[in-house]
Formats: sequence, C-alpha cells, structure tokens
Amino acid sequence: LADALVDILKLLRMCRIFRLVRMVRLIPSLKSTVYLIAASLGSFGWTALLMLLLMYGFALFFTDQVSTYLKAMPQDDKDADRMRNHWGNLGDSIKSLFMAITGGDDWRNLIQGLDQHGPFSPIVFYFYVTFNTMVMLNLVTGVFVEGAQRILKQDADEELVASAVRCFLSMDEDLDGGLSFQEFCEHCQDDFFLGFCKALDILPEQAKELFLLLDRDRSGELSMIEFAQGCLRFRAPARALDTSSVVLQVQEVMDMCRSQFEKLNKKLGIDHYIENSTRHTVLMGSYAACDTGRSSLRALPT
Repeated sequence: LADALVDILKLLRMCRIFRLVRMVRLIPSLKSTVYLIAASLGSFGWTALLMLLLMYGFALFFTDQVSTYLKAMPQDDKDADRMRNHWGNLGDSIKSLFMAITGGDDWRNLIQGLDQHGPFSPIVFYFYVTFNTMVMLNLVTGVFVEGAQRILKQDADEELVASAVRCFLSMDEDLDGGLSFQEFCEHCQDDFFLGFCKALDILPEQAKELFLLLDRDRSGELSMIEFAQGCLRFRAPARALDTSSVVLQVQEVMDMCRSQFEKLNKKLGIDHYIENSTRHTVLMGSYAACDTGRSSLRALPT
C-alpha cells in the first residue's frame, strides 16, 4: 500500500509538467506552432494510414516470397537467418519496410538475401523505397506546409480585422457606430491609419478612394462591419465570383449605353434634313475652330 501511495504521489508530481501548457498562450510563435500541429493531425492521420496500408501490402508480398525462399535454403545459412529476422513474419516485414524509409536501418542490409533468388523481389523493393521516399514522405511534408499556410492566413486575417476595428474606433469621434466621409478625411493622415494603409498595400493618396470603394451601398457612411469586411476583402485575392460580378456589371453598363445610343440614333434619324443640317453645323464649327487657331498662331510673337 505504501508503494502504491508513493507511485500516486510521483504521478501527481509529474502532472505539474502540464502547467507548461499555459506558456503556449504567452508566446505567439509557440502558440502558432502548437495550433499548426493540431490542425495538421487530421491530414497526417489519413496520410499515415495510407502509408500503413501500402507497407502492409508490400509486407505480404515479401513475407510470402521469403517463406518460399527459406524452404529451399539450409537452416544454418547466414542469409537465411538474416532474411528470417527481417522478413520471417508479417510484423517483421512491416518493421523492416518502415526502417527502410525512415533511416532505422540501411536498405542495403535489408535487401541482402533477396537478390540471390532472382531480380523480381529486389526490383519491387527498389520501387517501394523510391516511391515512399520521393512521393509519400514529400506528401507528409506538403500536408504540414499546407496546414502552416492555412494557419498563418487565418492569423493574418484575424489581425487585420482587429486592426480595422481599432482604426475605425480611432476615426469615429462621436462614437455613433458610423464613419462619415468627413470624419474619414479628417483622420486619413493619422499615423495609425497610415500604418493600416501600408498593411493593406494602399498608398496614402488613395485613402479617399478607399472610402468610396468600401461604401458599396452609397449611403455616405461606413459601419464597423462594413469597414472591417471591406478591408478584409481587399487583402484577399480576387475570386472567380468577384471577377464574374465585375464582368456582369460592365455588361450591364454596356447594354445601357447601347440602348441610349439606339434611342439617340432614332431621334436623329427622324428627319434626314436634321441629320444633314447637324452634320453641316459640325463641319462649319470645325472649320471655324481651325481658322481661329491659325489666327492665334499668326498673332504670336516670333
């Protein structure tokens, strides 16, 4: 009973190590690393399962081949003992395949004995090592890199939204929840706002244009949500939906202009005399402008 109590006390003392987890929240870089590992565990689990299934299939092949070889070899053969240790059963075969691609053992040692019974087994082993080294392990690396990029993008978006909220509150002097164009122009030269524009990759001279672009409903006033979402939209790349929306708006403007031109042509085409007289008036005006320009040139001092 005393030994059991001592073990329990040791276990409780080891639980103090979990207090170090609190440090994760205090260090941003460490926090991002922990979040990265946690976010990549799902994809890493599926990749590890795929590698395990692949090793299981190759282990079945090599175990069957080696069992056939061992039946024809004497019991005291050194190669037979080596092959039996590496490929004697399914568990040893999986362990040998795992060590071949992770550096647990040199694959030159693992292939000894297999190359003495024809070229087929060594070729399969070469293919396994090459495929896992160049494809599967790079796939694991790609999973972590993709997770890192996703976590960094989320952190950057959260930081941008927080900066947009602070910037909005600093410019909203009356604290009415709305930012007018006048308030925006009065604070567009503040240091905090200039730093925020630099984060958005916007020149200070384009600050007034930023307000017009964010005010999508043309109300002349920006809410906090409208300001934050608009700034976040500028940070993200253009999506296919955004491009299609712009194309649709341009097409609507072109259709409207084409309709107005058609109406104008119909009005001008009612009377052929009006068209000819209008053309004559335009030509006479052009000639008069040319004569005026010549007279002005002559009047200039040489």
